[in-house]
Amino acid sequence: MAVGAAAVTAFSAAGFTVGAFFPSRFAAPVAAFGSFLALFGSFQIGFGHASGWPLILPNNANGNYQPVSGIFYPYLPDLPIARMMFLAGIAVAALGVLGLPARAGGAWLRRAAAVVTLAGVAAAGTAVGLARTARLTPHGVVIPALHDAANDRPIGYTPVCAHAAGVPVCLNPAYRRYLPEVAADLRPVLAEVAGLPGAPARVAQVAGRYTSGKFEFEAGVAVTISGRPPVLRVPLDVFNTLPSATPGSAAQFDQELPLLSVHAFVGAGNGAGTAAQQAVQAALLQHAGIPFAAQLQAL
Repeated sequence: MAVGAAAVTAFSAAGFTVGAFFPSRFAAPVAAFGSFLALFGSFQIGFGHASGWPLILPNNANGNYQPVSGIFYPYLPDLPIARMMFLAGIAVAALGVLGLPARAGGAWLRRAAAVVTLAGVAAAGTAVGLARTARLTPHGVVIPALHDAANDRPIGYTPVCAHAAGVPVCLNPAYRRYLPEVAADLRPVLAEVAGLPGAPARVAQVAGRYTSGKFEFEAGVAVTISGRPPVLRVPLDVFNTLPSATPGSAAQFDQELPLLSVHAFVGAGNGAGTAAQQAVQAALLQHAGIPFAAQLQAL
């Protein structure tokens, strides 16, 4: 919202300056069309750039945040701060230009206007320079000079929990609607491995880790088991098969979640696993209600 307000101010100041230097009935439509071209160009340039100076463009939404922002981690203010500096600098420079012509006033006024114009240009240029140092992290865009390490701390929340085969299954409250289905999908798997070494004593949702501005999650196994006692960690946000209105999404999720959970239990890692691990995985899934034929489709 603050960036939007700064953008309105910058475009208004630029339009006012155009009208002041070229007072005619065409000034307003020319300024409006110029603003449209600037925004359209900003969108087109930003669409293909997730790093570097194009990040400063006001309507470049490429990689600014990640799907876990605002749920597991705070929205990072680094890039919005740089954008406000950029837009405020444009507004100040545009208004300062009004005092540069000789007809604007005396020498003192023109010198003050020159200082204001230079300050605006410096602010906008500094913001562009800061944007060039930005880097995309799993939590969003970080600009080292503007970053506050406190924003890297996870957002605290009270999980919502259910039980599956006596094992607590806990999710972030934002994913409350999926809790019954997650518990139902994991119940037969947890019942199969109950009492075995390494069987999870708890299921917890964790945030997915993303590596690019196009919301791509890191390659590898999404579901893991770690800790003592063992905890099955499920990053629901990386599933593109979460139950929805899309036909077949629930059925696919009902197969993928148990399969990935068993895959984590047998310790197959990032690959398909050894022949023995694949055999154990297939047997556990078969007893959990997923036939061999359906396992191949899920894989």
